[in-house]
Amino acid sequence: MAYSRVLLKLSGEALMGTKPYGIDPEIVQSIAKDVSKVVECGTQLAIVVGGGNIFRGLKGSSAGMDRATADYVGMLATVMNAITLQDGLERAGVPTRVQTAIEMQQIAEPYIRRRAIRHLEKGRVVVFGGGCGNPFFTTDTTSALRAAEINADVIFKATKVDGVYNKDPKKYSDAIKYDSLSFQDVLSQEITVMDSTAIALCKDNQIPIVVFSMQKSVEASQRNFNTIRTGRANTSLLDRLTVEYYGVDTPLKSLATISTPDSQTIAIQPFDLSSLSLIEKAISTSDLGFTPNNDGKIVRINIPPLTEERRKQFCKLASKYAEEAKIALRNIRRDAIEKIKVSEKESELSEDQSRDQQDSIQKLTDKYINEIEKNLSKKEAEILKV
Repeated sequence: MAYSRVLLKLSGEALMGTKPYGIDPEIVQSIAKDVSKVVECGTQLAIVVGGGNIFRGLKGSSAGMDRATADYVGMLATVMNAITLQDGLERAGVPTRVQTAIEMQQIAEPYIRRRAIRHLEKGRVVVFGGGCGNPFFTTDTTSALRAAEINADVIFKATKVDGVYNKDPKKYSDAIKYDSLSFQDVLSQEITVMDSTAIALCKDNQIPIVVFSMQKSVEASQRNFNTIRTGRANTSLLDRLTVEYYGVDTPLKSLATISTPDSQTIAIQPFDLSSLSLIEKAISTSDLGFTPNNDGKIVRINIPPLTEERRKQFCKLASKYAEEAKIALRNIRRDAIEKIKVSEKESELSEDQSRDQQDSIQKLTDKYINEIEKNLSKKEAEILKV
């Protein structure tokens, strides 16, 4: 392998799959299987996991919580994810240890640098939970800190997009993708691949960062599919909707309970009744095409039946989303293969190793493309079902 000791930064959102929040056991098991293949190749692997799928400290703070308190709650969320990940890894046959920056002796080891390194040397995956144990620091910073402490060769960071851009490619069609960047470029241009503290730590300790995404392309396409109407009420239709709550764009799912009391109705019951009119306004001004009804306690959306023409339009939209995801996967494959060829040219990999790694990347790409095509077929069947 190109690296003998790797730290993987895994976001909490990666564990959600297509769910609006929480943990999808199937996604956890899929991640565990991928990790097991890396461990089988002899790479020592440590993981820092975030907690954004359960609670994010910055959002709690923006909603009025004390910042330190909100960050501590976020740290507890990372521990929940770490234990879940440990369970998935051990069911995949990977020996695993969870270490936390905040002592929780009944469920995990306290973080001890030398013990963590010893676990890695024995072939165990070490999952770091609890952030770095202090508020005001992100799990990105924790990743850089732990990578330096365990002498990792590299940080692998999984992202929601297929690389590093100068701005959000989901919002801006003219976003520029970078093939490589120096740490100074990231800091001076304020590129938000990781926070500045993490970048500075990696720069000082000469730890390269590799940004990648492949499963995320599949998940992104599924999230896009979920936003397409099928003629039946589905809470996923509101997954992308945000509400301006106390001056902050907040996901609707963080502000209310969303349910489908029947096949044609979505009911939204806010936790804070004062946000009722804000939610109604956000729905009305969105591009969803819904007219909400507000009875003073609950906002209801009636889902009208789809015409045959509309169903065909939605099928075309689903095909477009699927093709975008497949293009993203092919771009990732291309970039990865180019890096392998460079390593072979510089004699870091033998010809056989290069060929094996290129074959593995192609198989992985084919796997995810097949998954997208299956999801597309399923979505088209849902749309066309009367």
